[in-house]
Amino acid sequence: MAGVGMDTKIYPSEKYDRVRFSSDQGGAGPSAMNLKERKIQQDRFYEVQSALTLEEARYSEMRKKIPGLGRIPKDRINTQSQDSEFQKRKQEHVVFVKQNFRQIECSKFVPDPKKLGVKKIRDLKCHCGEILTEHAGLSSAQPMNNVQRDIVEAYLIPEKLRSHINRETLFKAPPENLASLLHSVPWSKEDAFRENICTTFGKISFVNNDNSKPAKYVRLSHNDSVDRCLELMEKHWKIMEPKRPSLCISVIGGAKSFKLDNKMRETFNTGLIKAAKTTNAWLITTGSNVGVMKAVGNAVSEGQSFLWDDDRITHTLRLIGIGPWGYVKDRKYLESDGDGCFPVHFKTSNIIQHGKPVPLNPNHTHFVFVDDGYRNNYKGASEFRASFEQKVSKPTEAGGLGIPVVLVILEGGTDAISDAMVSLNHHIPVVVCSGTGRAADILAYAYSHTRSKHHDSKTPRNRKGELKPKHEDKLIEKIFDAYGERWKEKEIEENIRLHLTNVKKCMEHRDLINIFPMNKHEDLDIAILTALLNSKAGETSDEIRQNQLKLALTWDRADIAQEEIFREDVLWPTGSLDDVLMEAIMEERVEFVALILTQNVVMKEFLTTQKLQDLYDKSLSRMDSHHLKKLMRRTINSEEFSYDNLARLMESLMDKYDHDFDESSIVDTGPGKKFSPVLTNAQQHFKFPFKQLMIWSILMLRQKMAMFAWQMGSEPVTSAVAASRIYGSMAEHIHRNESALKEKVLAYKDEFEHLARSVLDECHIKHQEKAMMLAERKSPSWSSMTSLQIAASAGNRVYLSSVACRNSIDATWRRGIYSRWKVLVTVFLPFLLFTPFLEVNAMGEKKAKTFQKILTFYTAPITKFTHHSILYMFFVTRFTVLCVLYRSYTCPL
Repeated sequence: MAGVGMDTKIYPSEKYDRVRFSSDQGGAGPSAMNLKERKIQQDRFYEVQSALTLEEARYSEMRKKIPGLGRIPKDRINTQSQDSEFQKRKQEHVVFVKQNFRQIECSKFVPDPKKLGVKKIRDLKCHCGEILTEHAGLSSAQPMNNVQRDIVEAYLIPEKLRSHINRETLFKAPPENLASLLHSVPWSKEDAFRENICTTFGKISFVNNDNSKPAKYVRLSHNDSVDRCLELMEKHWKIMEPKRPSLCISVIGGAKSFKLDNKMRETFNTGLIKAAKTTNAWLITTGSNVGVMKAVGNAVSEGQSFLWDDDRITHTLRLIGIGPWGYVKDRKYLESDGDGCFPVHFKTSNIIQHGKPVPLNPNHTHFVFVDDGYRNNYKGASEFRASFEQKVSKPTEAGGLGIPVVLVILEGGTDAISDAMVSLNHHIPVVVCSGTGRAADILAYAYSHTRSKHHDSKTPRNRKGELKPKHEDKLIEKIFDAYGERWKEKEIEENIRLHLTNVKKCMEHRDLINIFPMNKHEDLDIAILTALLNSKAGETSDEIRQNQLKLALTWDRADIAQEEIFREDVLWPTGSLDDVLMEAIMEERVEFVALILTQNVVMKEFLTTQKLQDLYDKSLSRMDSHHLKKLMRRTINSEEFSYDNLARLMESLMDKYDHDFDESSIVDTGPGKKFSPVLTNAQQHFKFPFKQLMIWSILMLRQKMAMFAWQMGSEPVTSAVAASRIYGSMAEHIHRNESALKEKVLAYKDEFEHLARSVLDECHIKHQEKAMMLAERKSPSWSSMTSLQIAASAGNRVYLSSVACRNSIDATWRRGIYSRWKVLVTVFLPFLLFTPFLEVNAMGEKKAKTFQKILTFYTAPITKFTHHSILYMFFVTRFTVLCVLYRSYTCPL
């Protein structure tokens, strides 16, 4: 679970049992009020309990154990405002739906002459596809008396049919002359269909799926605005929160005859969920519990999880069902009295009956039921769904959402071919899962045996797929084998010609089609990404390339980005990659950062003071920054980022720290006066940008990014030791109860320790003297500190135990004196300094002078230690002798 806030409402069903409270205490206890008042107060208490936040619920459990205190504070019980924020949002939701959406009902029952082969009149179906008792007015759950029923029947049934079809003849056989009567009773959808205010919306709680959160639903007319539907989903369903989707995956295919073996099912489920989670994608099906839709629902069920977002819980995977209202089993239970159902308890089923409506899949999170007036017909939502997907995929400048859409086809009937053709005509890429049967295999065969006929246009978009003549007969055979059994003999030739034409039209956009073989060990998510990139391969606009790059970044596929996007013939304007680079750093996409830096992007120009501040601000607002907030609170007593706070924090971790702002931006205002616009100039740069990036990565525990910044920056040895010092100081401020976090930080510290030593040891192998110089060098990027100083202050024993460090420490100890034993001799015989007996390093001079030798000798740490040791031994010896003499004098024998 992510993002649990302290003001979060309890959801979905964590409500307390109803208990009786005393009005004076706000707690449990007897009451003398009458039953009506007690019922009102209990309802109020129950409402308050249901609206408790997590923090209040926690304290409520504590309060109930204290006698006389009560579970709920008095101010929550006695509040005058009964309208919670939830009720206000609910009322706005109801008003919006009623103002913008309509539902269609048939107001004229005329039996369809083609469907008269029934035994009883009650089974006769109208032209709209519904029986009489399910028409508006008669299907109501409210009981009706005979008078009311007669009035409704008089409205629904034409006068010429009323004597044969009424409530008294429902269980009788249809009259023999019914067919002739129907010729004189016209029926048209224009006369029969009536649009009414939508009353079918709210939430569905699937009673046979206890682990699911209630799904939101709405019923709307096929003529209603797609814009209003998206507005409902965005503003009232909050489907864009907490994160906007980067992709929309529409899945179509077979229904009742669809099957996947275990291997294919695993390939499909894994790839689909990985693609959806990686991009926070919307998944779209028809929402039914059959075929491909059920397979997608099962895949989502395996990968579904929840997260807290402010005051509500949300799904991590959004599965949207856009299907026909007339083909939903038990749909009448979803209707309300006008104010919606919040929620309606709905029972779904796995039983599928031929020619009858199908149940809903309980793993869908949202349902949009499209009502075209017809019932028991599954084709009523295809046009609205196509318009919905086109609106989603349109650029924001054209009034769309700018979210890429990809169509995935598994198996499928003839409607799958038609839907693919519509999507391709609107430049929506299609991924065909070959090996699943029927439509998918037909399209895959046509794709593999189609040649591209280029026209005069230079762009690959204008290709016309041309099927090779020798393969057309085979394609016709495949179409007949897949669908011919259901066609009448006189319709076969016409249907084959129609669907063959549709397949050929699909092949005209073969550059938008990607074939994914389900039998091979490949990833479906990569096939989806490749389809999206290939769909824009011929486009040259910066916006399209930016969207492609963001998709590749979301998938973390730098290899595909390098092959398909960062081509040699593509020129990127200055600054066009800044946003993508910032996102890559935030998401720790190291390979992408390295790839972008090869596109003439200079880190010193990119990382300004403003960008670094944005980096810290965005990081501190994320859920994975709790450790940094605690560290800042414990060290500098602040959680807000500023450069002053950053300096204070780093000084507490490293003792010394400099921002290293680029001095070229400092303005000279006069003799001895300089002005540095550090906090006002957003374009201020840093001398060592990779150092700043490494510090940010370390503070955020982004070890991969820290390693990359270390590799790209200067002074690898000192930087590695400094990183180890920062990690070590951070570990000291971590509470002992946070053992997992502390072990993680210490592991990062050890990694940089060994890295610093291995680099220094490698240098020592190449050149011993220069390795010592490297250890002793004052670093300009780390406040003029040496790596030895940083390692000593951090207690970095691994680094200090290296050969180069030990040699450096020894050289510092002797300070140019070559022999150790000669020091002891010279201490007792100082005149030897005037002879060649004691050799001293000339330290850059041609020959060490006598005065220089004397100064070097008496200031060397080894000489000082020798003098102090000799004097200490002399003192101890003298003290011992005096003590012995004193004792013998005071205690004679």
